Amino acid sequence: MSFKSKKLSILLVGTSLFLCTSLVAAPVFQNIKGYLNTAISYTLDGKSILKDTTTINYEGRNYVAVADLAKALGLEVSYQNNTVTFTTPKEEVAPLPQAPESVTIAKATIQEVNLESSQVTILPEGRENTFTNYIVLNVSEETVIQAEKNRRFYQINDLETGMHVAVTHSSMMTRSMPPQTPALSITLLESETSTEVVPDAELQNVILENRVVTEVHPSKNYFVVVPKGKDATDINHQEIIRYSNTTKLNYLNSNKKPNVNSLKVGQELTLTVGPAATLSLPPQMIALEITVLN
Repeated sequence: MSFKSKKLSILLVGTSLFLCTSLVAAPVFQNIKGYLNTAISYTLDGKSILKDTTTINYEGRNYVAVADLAKALGLEVSYQNNTVTFTTPKEEVAPLPQAPESVTIAKATIQEVNLESSQVTILPEGRENTFTNYIVLNVSEETVIQAEKNRRFYQINDLETGMHVAVTHSSMMTRSMPPQTPALSITLLESETSTEVVPDAELQNVILENRVVTEVHPSKNYFVVVPKGKDATDINHQEIIRYSNTTKLNYLNSNKKPNVNSLKVGQELTLTVGPAATLSLPPQMIALEITVLN
């Protein structure tokens, strides 16, 4: 092949590539045969939308304007470089009001002091003396306990049932019943108060009948019972019974030597317990007398 023919071939190939590239890059429009469908309607979550939009039916499919559809869906739409872009508009969210960091109770009565768990249970003044109105204060090293009159500082073991206090606690509370919350300060008030507290001397012992032993822990001086016929695994039915050397043990139909550490799972009991019970779940009680029924 001569030099001229090679040059001509290169020129033709280059021209062909240029033409092909131009044809592909250019937008392609085609004539189609469609129909306007004026009877069709659109709803979104039960509400009518696209009321003023013209629907085109082409080959069994309905087409609407992109801008109209985006507006109905609450979207922003843009068209650039043969690309349709949908954008979710940003909405300003109003900040939620912040809860106060602490809550102050002007006057309350101490219902229980649990040194083991470092908890103090109180009843705010003016509320009915029921379990649901109690508040359990979690006392820590950061809790300030002092007297209102002389500003003397105290420890949790100085607190007693029946004392009247002012309390400041965290606004964060558990959803348990009663709720628990960190105590920020406990102030001992003077004895004058309108809240009545029943003296321990007036409280009577409680008799628990038809209890079935479900767990025994002789090394820790306690066992667990539930009412007869109740689910032994349900914590709402369980009761923790603690005992000591002064706890009396009787056998209804036996002359066995009393030994409270010999209790077995499945035995039925009648229990006499003290008037006080913890607010934990399950509650804990002190056994004064135990009668084994079987």
